[in-house]
Formats: sequence, C-alpha cells, structure tokens
Amino acid sequence: MKQLVTLILMLFMLAPHAFAQTRGRTRAAAGVRALATSTAPQAKGEQLPIRRVIIYSNGVAYFERRGMVTGHAEIDLQFKQSQVDDVLKSMVVLDLGRGQIGAVSYNSSAPPAARLTEIPFSIEAGTDADDAQGGLAGVLKQLQGARVVVQTASRTATGAILTIEERKSQIDANKPPLITRTLVIASEAGELMSFDLAEVRSVRLVDEGARRDVSQFADASASARRRDAKTIVVTSDGAGQREMVVSYTVAAPIWKTSYRVVLDSTGQPFFQGWAIVDNVSEDDWRGVQLSLVSGTPISFIQPIQQPLYRYRPVVPIPQDLNLEPQTYEPGVTTETTVVGVGNASASAPVVSESAGSGDFSAGPGISASGNRGRSNDFKVDGMDSAKPTTSLSNAITKGEAGVR
Repeated sequence: MKQLVTLILMLFMLAPHAFAQTRGRTRAAAGVRALATSTAPQAKGEQLPIRRVIIYSNGVAYFERRGMVTGHAEIDLQFKQSQVDDVLKSMVVLDLGRGQIGAVSYNSSAPPAARLTEIPFSIEAGTDADDAQGGLAGVLKQLQGARVVVQTASRTATGAILTIEERKSQIDANKPPLITRTLVIASEAGELMSFDLAEVRSVRLVDEGARRDVSQFADASASARRRDAKTIVVTSDGAGQREMVVSYTVAAPIWKTSYRVVLDSTGQPFFQGWAIVDNVSEDDWRGVQLSLVSGTPISFIQPIQQPLYRYRPVVPIPQDLNLEPQTYEPGVTTETTVVGVGNASASAPVVSESAGSGDFSAGPGISASGNRGRSNDFKVDGMDSAKPTTSLSNAITKGEAGVR
C-alpha cells in the first residue's frame, strides 16, 4: 500500500494535467495542460497580459502581468467590486526600465445611485415625444445659465441659456396639439436669440463646469449598468520601450484533483492525477505559467477601499458669552462702625480694602481679612463673623464678648 501511494504521488508530480475551459484554443504552459473558464467578455483598453498564475488551495491566487510599454503608459485593469480590497492590499508595480511609477487610481467606491444624486441634474434614459423633461429640451432646461454655442443649418450663435419656450398649436381637432420648443439664449452683447430645437444641429457647452457635470453623469450612468465593475488605472512615465510588471493576489476558486488508473494490454497499471482549474478572471490564460500549490498561506480580507473617518468630539459653542469687560469695585469706604456688646459700645474705623489681599486691623479686638468686594470678615474675641454660629450670637447679645 505504501508503494502504491508513492507511485501515485510520483506520477502526479512528474506528469500533471489540468482540466479547464477557455474561449480560445488550448495551449500548454510549463508542462501543464491548462484550460480555464471565463464568464466575462474581453476587457477593453490597454492591458498587460497575464504571464504567471499561482493558485493556492486556500482560495486565493497570485497573478502576474508583464509586458512592454513605451513613453507615458496607462494600464487599465478590470476587477470585480469584491476583488478591489485584495488588489489594493497586495498590488506590486515595477518598471524594469528607467521609467517612474506614477499613480494607481480607481473610481469612487460610492454606489452609482449615490453618485448620481450629487450631480445637479438628472436625465432619463428614455422619454416620450411630448415630454419636455427629456431629450435635448430636458437637458438644456437643467443647464439654465450655461454658455453654449448653438449651430443650425443657417447660423451659429453663442450665449447663455435663458429658457426653453413651449408653444402648442392645434392644427387638426381630431389630433393632439403640436408642441414646438424654442431655445432662447442671451449673447454677451445683450441680444436675445431664439432657435427652434427641431432645426438645431448641435449645442456645444462652453462652460467647463457644465461639461464636467455632463461627463460625470455619463460615467455614473455607465457604471450603473454594471455595478460590479471596477477599473484600476496604473500609470508610468518614462522614455523609450521598457518592461512593466504588475502583480496582485485575489480570491479564486480552489483547484481540485481527480485520479485515474489505466491498465495496458499486459495488465500493468498506470496512474494519472489531474488538476481542475477554473478561470473566473477577465482574461484568457494564453501562454501562462501555471503553478498549483497545496499550501494554505495566511489570508484575510480588509475593507481598505471604503473611506474611513476618525471620530472627533464635538465642542459646543457657548451661548452666554459676555462681551463686556469685567470690572472690579473698590473695597468698603472708611466709616465708623459701632459695635455694641451688652451695655458697652465701641466705635472703630473700617479701613477700605486696597489692591491685593491681606489682613487689616480695624481697631482693638477687631480684625478684617482683605477679600475683594464690599464685604469683609471680622473676628470678635477670636470668633469669625463670616461663619455665624450660635456661640458667637450668644456672646454678642449676652455681653459675653468685649471689644478690645
């Protein structure tokens, strides 16, 4: 049994075969007969061909694109929305010549519906003939104020869009009224001009902002048709012809194995091991070096394409701000204070408080602590008047305390 298992492994290592499906014809790559399945059409735009693929048994695959570029190169790579996180996390871009890698950019991760709401106008895909909100009239209505160049068969004029005038004329009582739409623009000289939209050949937008809004609306509408599509653009600046390499790791179906036993005419067994590989990428695997690895490297998903914002505390603005400068009143004025204790009375001057704080003597037996304001603290026989107590009150009313 041990020899049989060893024989199967040896045959599998020395003569591997891979089952797959492709839209084109089958090619051998590095001794492995590789076929692949692709469910998406061929992507448009300049691309580096895939030259190496390593598929792991844990559900990820390594792709390496390699090719020659000249001058300023822009490589368009098509991915699914679910693959962008893995691509941004693992992409490596190399320019093997004297070029310099520029930027790797991709379109917004916001859904197309959210992007359409940020554009200041909306255009329906289809419209009825009598619907003024669609067609050329509907677009020009929403671009009110934009500068345009209007061209008809007989004249060309430049001005700002003022309004779309509608006129209804009843030619036949048995038929619906005929609607005529007229574009009214104002030139820089103050001249108002009108054009029948049925005679207008072209309307060219002059304002950069209006052109940008229309372009963004078209791009967002195109993205809405295929919500799972994502384009990543890799740029490189250089002179002459040079080689570029772009590699990344994305999720991929695991490769599967199947075994066969073939008996020849003499009854000798021959064992075969086959690997089944699925190509779910955007490209055919032609001339690709394919490697199948049974290891399970560490792999995880991290949502790094989604914009993240750090929380910051909100500090409210005070509502009761006092804009007047603060002023301080002087201390109490000098006057005579009479303190009666029992049948005796004593008078002592009260000293005004000077700047700062300190203790002041108002006379024998009475001391004042210098606090700012109109109030002072007095001590009678060591008792603090700022903290009235029963003993202090009794001492004064019953004549138990004297003024010294």
